[in-house]
Amino acid sequence: MGVYLDYSASTPMHKKVLNTLIEVSGDIYANPSSLHRMGFDANDLVENSRGIIAGYLGVNSDNIIFTSGATESNNLAITGIVNNIEKSKNTLHIIVPTTEHSSVLNVYKKMELQGVKVSYLPVDEYGIIDMEMLKTEITKDTVLLSVMHVNNETGVIQPVSEIAKLISEYPSVCFHVDGAQAVGKTKISFEGIDLYTISAHKIGGPKGIGLLIKKSDIDLAPLMFGGDQEFGNRPGTLNVPLIAAFTEAIKETIDNFEAENKKVTAFNQYLYSRISKMQGLFINSPPIPLSVPHIINFSFPELTSPVILNFFDKHGITISSQSACSSTSSKSRVLSSMGKNDRVASSSVRVSFGTNTQESDILQFIECLELLIGNLSVIHFENRIL
Repeated sequence: MGVYLDYSASTPMHKKVLNTLIEVSGDIYANPSSLHRMGFDANDLVENSRGIIAGYLGVNSDNIIFTSGATESNNLAITGIVNNIEKSKNTLHIIVPTTEHSSVLNVYKKMELQGVKVSYLPVDEYGIIDMEMLKTEITKDTVLLSVMHVNNETGVIQPVSEIAKLISEYPSVCFHVDGAQAVGKTKISFEGIDLYTISAHKIGGPKGIGLLIKKSDIDLAPLMFGGDQEFGNRPGTLNVPLIAAFTEAIKETIDNFEAENKKVTAFNQYLYSRISKMQGLFINSPPIPLSVPHIINFSFPELTSPVILNFFDKHGITISSQSACSSTSSKSRVLSSMGKNDRVASSSVRVSFGTNTQESDILQFIECLELLIGNLSVIHFENRIL
């Protein structure tokens, strides 16, 4: 199987999650909107799952909207707010940091093309928002701020509670948080947050299912039109097996939060220490507690990211450089926004840990990294030939 160190891109399913997915797929196949006993049973499973997830997250059941994943949740949150307000307001203004995931940033760019005013908020050298600058950007026309709770490339944690406190002073501004990389990696308080995105496959769940937590007093214009499923916010037949499996993933992740973080923190500190002593490497992730322990991002400017990834892949180690959704880019937009030069931004590597990561995986990664550095001249020659 090799060594898998790309948990920020996607995670293997927990055994309980996979078993639930298989069992429910075979037993509960009726449409949960159908008005017969089997339909009622399917709907009961959906609503029980909604209640369990709500309990684990500390929100109300009717705050949860099931979606196909974080990308849809982010699109629904952003376009839902803007399209719901635009008829009643002549000028709209929305704010987004430059380091956001493409499923947020590209929606903002689309809104900008449609005439919405967008402010792109810079970050400091750690990738953290400047609170004073944020305050100066808010105007009477501002209706939305989107922030990634944990950055998917560097692991830096944004001060969302502090931001929520600031935004509470501006009742017309909706605060949307992309939490796809936060669940199971850092403690979360939803106080002051209007919209929060979660993805199942980032926490040991299946792909194709996620959710959007929406405060009761927030109204969204739907992305799609059809039935009145998900409180009228998201039409279409609900995928009962995926919802049931997602519920198991939430339970497993939160129940094992302390133990998993303790294990992963030890891996992070050891790897951070080893990389920091290697000549020619530059660590881009801020240290704990400014970032989650699950991600370490570093650069090796002697080589480009694709060359580094290919070397590790040939040695049976799976890592990545950027977000999987931005993997075709030549350099990291996130690192560039943090003030890193082009060579650093074009040679970044992301190592991310998870439930199945073992100490032997970390040691094998370090051994391969040392081999890479020791064979630099050969690698340069091979890539010139190619």
